[in-house]
Amino acid sequence: MLTQIDPLHPLQSAVLQLLAEHGPISTRSLLALLQSDASVKVSLPTLYRLLSQMSDKQIIVRTHGTVALHHVWVSRIGDFVERAQASFASEQSKALRLDTLHEGEKCIFTANSLFELDAVWNFMILELSGTTDEREWFVYNSHPWYSLGMRDTETRLNQSIVAAGIYCHLLFGNDTFLDRYGEKAIHVSGYETAVARDTGFPKEGVALWSCGEYVIECIFPQAISRHFAFFFQTIQRIEDFDPELFADIFRMKTRCKIAVRRSTDEAKRIRRILEPYFL
Repeated sequence: MLTQIDPLHPLQSAVLQLLAEHGPISTRSLLALLQSDASVKVSLPTLYRLLSQMSDKQIIVRTHGTVALHHVWVSRIGDFVERAQASFASEQSKALRLDTLHEGEKCIFTANSLFELDAVWNFMILELSGTTDEREWFVYNSHPWYSLGMRDTETRLNQSIVAAGIYCHLLFGNDTFLDRYGEKAIHVSGYETAVARDTGFPKEGVALWSCGEYVIECIFPQAISRHFAFFFQTIQRIEDFDPELFADIFRMKTRCKIAVRRSTDEAKRIRRILEPYFL
């Protein structure tokens, strides 16, 4: 039953959250609440199709013109969460062992594509939110690759970072049409963004995070970096942007790696460079 829901599906997640908050509600009232959320775009026919699918899978129940969460499904979810939290606390939270890094030490994680690397990357970032006491992070990305090509997972990550009590400043190192478009696609309160040129950081293929005394660094392989650069250098109208082709770059098979190191001085240096862009 748990496999019948995609927690990263923005519309499905929004429906579940509203039903959890409001209890039984009419479909039209649910639609009105969804449409008031700027991050969710949905029509009545689309909502009806989704509710029908969720009803068939017994995630929700529809009776007398109202929609509600299915009690059996909620019970199963509750049991799953309890078990997952116990396992996470005892084992998974220590899987990356970032809290054991000494000053100057680093860990490197690898994968066969950016898409495969993303899960470890996101897990590591959230792990750091509970490892460092610093609540204000500074991030540099050459381009807004993820808000354009992996928007659902990126939005969920940003929301999770903010929910963990982190205020994040994200600077993109180019100001082309597509850079500005990707920057504006980020709508998470507590996640501040900006674009700039000539920052001193590489203009292609680099992501840097300053998280308290930790630094996260990902340098994209040249093949991936070149493919992304072509989009940002050539697209001048959103009508010319092919999101599926862009997203395919994340699945290119080539060795990708991300490094996290404990370096207080380096983290402070990155923060000093980025901070003026957000004053």
